Amino acid sequence: MLKPKTMPRFRQALALLISLCVAFVLCPTPFANAAEQPATAVIIDASGSMLAEDAGGQTRMDAAKEATQALIRELPSEQKLALLTYGTETGSGDEEKEAGCRDVRTLVPLGGSREDMANQIGGLNPRGYTPIGASLLQAERELPKEGPRQIVLVSDGIDTCAPPPVCEVAKQIRARGVDVVINVIGLNVDEQARAELQCVAQAGGGTYADAKDAASLTEQLVLKSTRSLLKYEPGGTPVKGTETPENAPLLEVGGLQDGKPDPTHYLDTSVADKPLTYKINLQAGERVMLNYVIFPPDVAGNNVGSWSISRVEIRDANGNLCTDDRDHNNASNSFDKPMTGFAISAAPGNSATSKNCEPGDFYINITRENHFENAAELPMEFMLWKIPEATTDATPDTTTATNTTAPALDFDLSDAAGSVPSARGPSHAQLVQPGVYDAEIVPGETLWFKVDVQEGQQLQLKVQAPPIDIEPTRNNVTAGLLRDLKTTVLSPVYSEVAVRGNKGGETWSDIETVTLSPTEEVKAMMQTPPLLWGRTSGAHEFHGNGLSGEQYVGIRYNTFYRSADESTQSFPVKFKLGIETLGEARERPAFTYSHSSGTAASTSTEHASTAASTQTNPSYSLISKVLLGLLGVGIFAAIVLGAFLLLRRKH
Repeated sequence: MLKPKTMPRFRQALALLISLCVAFVLCPTPFANAAEQPATAVIIDASGSMLAEDAGGQTRMDAAKEATQALIRELPSEQKLALLTYGTETGSGDEEKEAGCRDVRTLVPLGGSREDMANQIGGLNPRGYTPIGASLLQAERELPKEGPRQIVLVSDGIDTCAPPPVCEVAKQIRARGVDVVINVIGLNVDEQARAELQCVAQAGGGTYADAKDAASLTEQLVLKSTRSLLKYEPGGTPVKGTETPENAPLLEVGGLQDGKPDPTHYLDTSVADKPLTYKINLQAGERVMLNYVIFPPDVAGNNVGSWSISRVEIRDANGNLCTDDRDHNNASNSFDKPMTGFAISAAPGNSATSKNCEPGDFYINITRENHFENAAELPMEFMLWKIPEATTDATPDTTTATNTTAPALDFDLSDAAGSVPSARGPSHAQLVQPGVYDAEIVPGETLWFKVDVQEGQQLQLKVQAPPIDIEPTRNNVTAGLLRDLKTTVLSPVYSEVAVRGNKGGETWSDIETVTLSPTEEVKAMMQTPPLLWGRTSGAHEFHGNGLSGEQYVGIRYNTFYRSADESTQSFPVKFKLGIETLGEARERPAFTYSHSSGTAASTSTEHASTAASTQTNPSYSLISKVLLGLLGVGIFAAIVLGAFLLLRRKH
C-alpha cells in the first residue's frame, strides 16, 4: 500500500562582503533548476578607478576578482551566466576617450564554462573609461530575447561616457522587455556615483546595494535575484471520484506497517460544486479515518476569489449517515493555506456506536462548495487509515495541557546549517533534522518538509526574517502590506495538527501567521501541542494532534495586494528557520487490530485498483520501469535485426 513520498582580516571581510552582494544576485535557490532561473549577464567594472588601494591593503580590482572568482566556483554549472567587462583595452587619457567609450567586451558568452570565467576574471587589468551605458546594451544583446533575464552591474563610479544618460539606457532596456531586471552593486562609491547607480537600478526595475559597510549590508541589503514560483507537485495514486455512489471507485484502506501508520494515499481533482464519491469496505468493528488536503492554486493575491468551503460525510449502502466525527476548514480571499478536512466512520456492527450502520460497502463523499475565480479545479490528496487500538496501558492522559505563557522572542538564528531541504508538495517532502536553516520563498509558493516528532513531544518553529524587498507596483502604498508566511502541519496520515503562534506578545495566539515587513526585522514562533495518542479519541479539534511520527510542515508565502502566478518574476523572501522538538519522548503505545486478523488493511484489498497495487512498493515501480525500458530496447533491437536480415535476403 502507498506510503507518503518519501590575507588580512579586513581584506577577507571585504572579499566576503562583495561575495555576499553578488551571491544575493546570482545564487539559485536550493530547489530551483536552470530553467527556473533568469539568464544572467554579469558586468565587472575594470576602469582605471578600480586601481584605487582603499580595499584594506589591496586594490578594488583585486578584491572584486577574489570575491567573484570564489563565487563562480560555487555556482551550479547548470545556471546560465555571461561575463562582461569594460575599461581594459585603453587608457584614460582624453585622446583615448572615443575608443575607451567603446571598450566593452564579452569575456564569456551566456552558458560558457566556469573555468573560462575564472581565468578571464583573473586576467583583468583595469585601465580605462567607464562606459556603463554601452555595457548595459551589450549585456542586453547577450541575453535571450524572451523569458526572465537579469543584468548585474558591479561598479565603483559613474558613467564617464555619457551622453546618453545611463538611466535613460536602463529605462529603454526595461521598456523593450518587462521581464528584464537590472540590479546594481556599488563598490566603495561616493555620493554622486551612488545616486547614479541607484537611478540605474530603479529605471531597470531592480534594486541597488552598497558593498562598503558590512553591518548596513547585513541589515538592509535588498534581494537581487528574481524568479517565478515553483508549482505544487502532486502525490498519491490517481483516482477519479464519481458524483453518485453508482460506479464509485473501490479504494483500499491502509493499516499498519511494522507497528506504524501505513495509510493509503490518493490523488484526485476537486471541481467546484461537484461531489467526489469513493467506496470502501469495512468489517464489523472497523473504523476508518479519512483526511484530505485541497491545495491552493499556483497564484498569489486577493483576486483568487472570496469564499470556499468543503464538506465530507460517510454513509453506508442504505444511505445511513455513518460519520462518527468530522470537521473541515474553509478558505477565502488569498487562499493563504491548504483546505483540510477529516471524517471518522462509526464502527459497523457495534450496537452502541454503529448508528445502525452494517458491515460492507461504505461511501465517502467530499464536496467543495463555492469556487474561486482562478481555482475552479484544484488538486486534492487524501489518505485512508483504519484506526487501530492501543494494546498497552501506556496511553498518556488526554488532558495534558501546554503552557499558555509565550517565551520572549530573544533568539538569534544567525548560524544556519545550510538551506532547508524542501519540496513543492508534502508527498515529496524530505526529512529534516532539528537545527537552523536558510529558507527562500516567493509569492504563491509553499515549502514542504518533514520533521520526526516523538510521542509526547512538541514541534516548534522559529522564523527570523530581515526587512523584505518590495517589487515595483502601481500602488506602492499597499504593495508591502499583508505579506504573510502561513504554516500548516499535517500528521503522518494527513490530519491537520493545531499550531499556535507568538509574534511578540506574552501569551500564545491561535494565529499561525508571520507578517513580514519592508522596514524592520520580524521574529515569530510557532508550536504544536504535545503529540499524544489519546487525543485521537477526544473532541474533533484534537484528532490531528494525537499521532506522533514524521509530521509534514508547509510554509506558504501570500501577498494580498500583489498578484503573482507561475510567469511572474518576484523577489524571493530569504529568512532563517529554526526547527526544534520540545519535551522528553515517551514510549508510544503498541497498536493492533482486534477485530481482524494480522495487520491487513481491509477486505477491500483484493478489489484495490491496479494503480494502487503497482505503486505500493517503490522498488517494484523502479524494477518495472527498468524492465519496460529493457523490453523497449529489445523490441527495437529485434526490429533492426529483422530489417537487416530482410535487406540481406533481398540482396
